[in-house]
Amino acid sequence: MTSINRILLTLLLTFFLSGCHQDENLMNAKKLKEIVAARLHIGDPAEKIKAFYSEYDIKYFYDEHFKRYSAGYPLPKTELNRGHTLQVDIYVDKDGAFLRADIGDSYTGL
Repeated sequence: MTSINRILLTLLLTFFLSGCHQDENLMNAKKLKEIVAARLHIGDPAEKIKAFYSEYDIKYFYDEHFKRYSAGYPLPKTELNRGHTLQVDIYVDKDGAFLRADIGDSYTGL
């Protein structure tokens, strides 16, 4: 392999690996699941759910059809530019009390 090819291969490998690095302080789905599990419990009223969203500055909307509060966790601009967000769905019963939360990574784009 020529030295130019080695240099190009090294640069490409460095470029691709740097894209895999994630900031340890960045909120992720696992951390957010742990926070929700510690803060919200089955039967908690709608007021407590709304207070949770408010405390973490999460803009949500209520989906009457699916009986859930749905939102995207506000990740840093660098993540949003990559099309990455955390989807936070909190399901409630007919009285508006907490049932469960589904939290996961959401990607848009290519």
